[in-house]
Amino acid sequence: MNSRTIFLSTLIVHGACRDQVDLFRTTFGDSVEITPNLCKQYAQSFNYTWAAQHLLSATALELYDETCATARELNEETCATAWKLYDETCATARELNEETCATAWKLYDETCATARKLNEETCATAWKLNKETCATAWKLYDETCASTFANLYIGD
Repeated sequence: MNSRTIFLSTLIVHGACRDQVDLFRTTFGDSVEITPNLCKQYAQSFNYTWAAQHLLSATALELYDETCATARELNEETCATAWKLYDETCATARELNEETCATAWKLYDETCATARKLNEETCATAWKLNKETCATAWKLYDETCASTFANLYIGD
């Protein structure tokens, strides 16, 4: 089985929140064929954890929870690494800034201004990389949970 239909009425009967019901109705109408690719496409729009808790069998829910727990661990490890790299990068940039300013006190206006700019640019780049890394990690987490839901919902 490659897909299974989910109905708007099913969400309503199981007590889905108004925002999710409205989003489903606007996006799909009264029903949609659930596939892993479709769920991945909407991984960051729909609450697949709620869906798993209310629409999967106990066995399927256990598999969903295990898969998502593993995905969350990977997500947390990835983000922790990104934060560590961010902190290290900024610490290095701060150290370079302080060393440069101490050595070039006579040239304070020129040297420190340059060092501060480098520090700000370095931290801005590190922050951007951090945000991108974490966004990717969250996207992968959401997609993993979404496709797991779809596979388990289809096979349930």
